[in-house]
Amino acid sequence: MANEHWRYEAALACCAAVSSSRGVVHWETRQRSFTATDIIDFLTSLSNKIQNPTKCIILLDNATIHTCNRTRLHAEALGLTLVFNVPYAPWYNGIENVWAQIKKNFSCQVLKIKTNTMAAKPLSEVVNDAMNSVRLTTIVNCCMRAERLILLDAESG
Repeated sequence: MANEHWRYEAALACCAAVSSSRGVVHWETRQRSFTATDIIDFLTSLSNKIQNPTKCIILLDNATIHTCNRTRLHAEALGLTLVFNVPYAPWYNGIENVWAQIKKNFSCQVLKIKTNTMAAKPLSEVVNDAMNSVRLTTIVNCCMRAERLILLDAESG
């Protein structure tokens, strides 16, 4: 069977950065969960990719790998500003809509490959296609929600 390698795919974790003007800016995958070291490496790669990291504000959830001192200090050294979502309130985080589009596209591609209605291709291509499938309007809405959270955070702090 040509698509045998698609029968037993490993778990896949993904980290991505989006911009309201550029769409998906940077993404990385792992075939395991991300660690704080992975997040630090991701932030370094992101910082190297963007023109002015000091103008970059990153909205994160409150996962320990995001909030630990190592991550915070590294982001600060890179000139990145980290803002954390309201704890236990993922509905405030617009990135969930972006991830929903990515997951839907990824799942559709995998299903087509498994059912032989689409030619098999490397997993990295499937992920890349899924990342590029996100509509810019979804990302703009995500960023607008993030900006409102940042303003609320600034007003309350």
